Amino acid sequence: MGDALSAGVLVSFVLYVERFFDPIRELAQRYNTFQATMASSERVFSLLDTAPDLADAPDAVDIGPMSGRVDFEQVAFRYKDNEPVLENVSIHAEPGQRIALVGETGAGKSTVIRLLARFFDVTGGAVMIDGCDVRRVTLASMRSQMGIVLQDPFLFSGTLVDNIRYGRLSATDEEVIAAAKAVGAHDFIRTLPEGYNTHVEENGGNFSAGQRQILSFARALLADPHPDPG
Repeated sequence: MGDALSAGVLVSFVLYVERFFDPIRELAQRYNTFQATMASSERVFSLLDTAPDLADAPDAVDIGPMSGRVDFEQVAFRYKDNEPVLENVSIHAEPGQRIALVGETGAGKSTVIRLLARFFDVTGGAVMIDGCDVRRVTLASMRSQMGIVLQDPFLFSGTLVDNIRYGRLSATDEEVIAAAKAVGAHDFIRTLPEGYNTHVEENGGNFSAGQRQILSFARALLADPHPDPG
């Protein structure tokens, strides 16, 4: 009887000690979580505090409705001081005119588009839209009238319809489907088991490069940044 009582007391004591240290262990776990959160927060705020490489000039003005005339006037550009990408390039495109840039990888095709949208500033010459130097107009007024699909488009985690609707969040399902049909995406989307509600992995990992590209075309078309007034 005494041995059983002693054993019971011992078990109760061990359980009491375990319960006593539970809050301490939980506090230690929360502290680790807090430390990890602080480290992540520092990186987030550091990113938010990063000044943009390009900003509006102090005397920048809104460009107004663009007709779409583009002029590259003896443009030069280099990413690195000793590695020129473009030298003395002149291109003139009228509204509605289509121009194809053909060349090997690294020839500067994507750079031309990046300079047009002023993702970078030229190192020589000027890029003009409707006769206005893109460095003298506000970025918001210019880019809001542009639709660009880059070589490496990005798809977000979610559904196909949400990824296309990202171009214009107020768009209806019918408008999303119409944009997909216009670029030829509807044909492959309707063969998917869940159609437009198909889940998209981060960066579109469950779709081919061509499919990601065509979905990005649908997104840009749906945005309709500069609709034809006619």
